Amino acid sequence: MTEMAYNRSYRLSRTAFNERRRRNREIQQHIIILVLSVLLIITMAILFFGTKSHAEESVSRSKSYVSVQVCEGDSLADLADRYYSSEFKDLDSMISEIRHINNMVSDQVTPGLFVIVPCYTGE
Repeated sequence: MTEMAYNRSYRLSRTAFNERRRRNREIQQHIIILVLSVLLIITMAILFFGTKSHAEESVSRSKSYVSVQVCEGDSLADLADRYYSSEFKDLDSMISEIRHINNMVSDQVTPGLFVIVPCYTGE
């Protein structure tokens, strides 16, 4: 093989090699763009749908108070359980709030007594 034929063969193989490298880089760039696009769409969907549900929950219910007459056999826990909702931390915190609102020292209630009870209602 002559030196000229060798140089020509080398240039052709080098050109093919560079062309393959360029195509591989283009494919990698397309894959990166595709992955980033999918991640962006997922992130936007989570932000849109996640915040919407929280906003609806906070607007839909408001705190109000009802006056309840204590019947025979009722306890403060019974009244709290009757009006309990997920806005309260737990049943004990609701009982504490009832006691605070009504200036009660203990959990004892007597029949005929009117007790103010906090509750959440939909608008």
